[in-house]
Amino acid sequence: MVFPRDEEELLEQLDENSIILNGGTDIMVRNRVKGLNASKIVSLDKLQDMDKIIDEGDAIRILAKTTYSQILSNKTVQQLFPILQMTIREIGSTQIRNRGTLTGNIVNASPAGDGVLALYLLDALLVIRSKEGERTVRIDNFIKGPGNTALEVGEYVHSVIIPKCSKHAAHYFKKVGQRKAMAISIASMGAIYTLKKDMFLNLKMAFGSVAPTVIRADEIEAMALGMEFNETTATILSQKAKQTVKPISDVRASSEYRKEVAGNLVLGMFE
Repeated sequence: MVFPRDEEELLEQLDENSIILNGGTDIMVRNRVKGLNASKIVSLDKLQDMDKIIDEGDAIRILAKTTYSQILSNKTVQQLFPILQMTIREIGSTQIRNRGTLTGNIVNASPAGDGVLALYLLDALLVIRSKEGERTVRIDNFIKGPGNTALEVGEYVHSVIIPKCSKHAAHYFKKVGQRKAMAISIASMGAIYTLKKDMFLNLKMAFGSVAPTVIRADEIEAMALGMEFNETTATILSQKAKQTVKPISDVRASSEYRKEVAGNLVLGMFE
């Protein structure tokens, strides 16, 4: 294991044989299940000033080492990004949140990642750095499939940029797991919406654990515009959700059950 002291040293260590340790809450599980496929672990522990949340005016920037607990305690996040708070509270235990990082959750690229679902709804951008420079990628273009990202050799996720939300928007998140605490979701759903005269002025909706990646429900978002926030609309959007999601069957649940759960999660938003 190597411990670079600054970004220059970090970039020198990144190659086809390396893997980054950032938080490390999943690395032992990953090693046990399928191996790390790397001969060098590059720890971010000694990097300075990389665990901050920066207010950039119309957006916030969350740096790579920022833990879930730091995000939860940040006043700007509490005021403007309730969906991020809701999803992060569902991640692991207090000990996990004290150590785990949002960028680690992103690079793991799990379709069940609660923090990732919030970032899809928030149209987050990822700042990726290498010795060649910097590029910015949308979260939905970065995650290609389970454990598969657009990260190339020699690159790392430096930070997450999240545009600020309207203070008038409502935020909703719910997931269903096999147990009440610290559960990997069978299905999850989040939404950000605003109403005018009890009608949808806009809607963003995303589902987790029902496709190879978190998915934005674009058709449902478009369908909802101008519809009343009532039981009739709830039923229509719920049925559409069952058609939108593309789940698989696994040890946690069947595909048909996941479709039913997705529809019920939409109904729950209207309760």
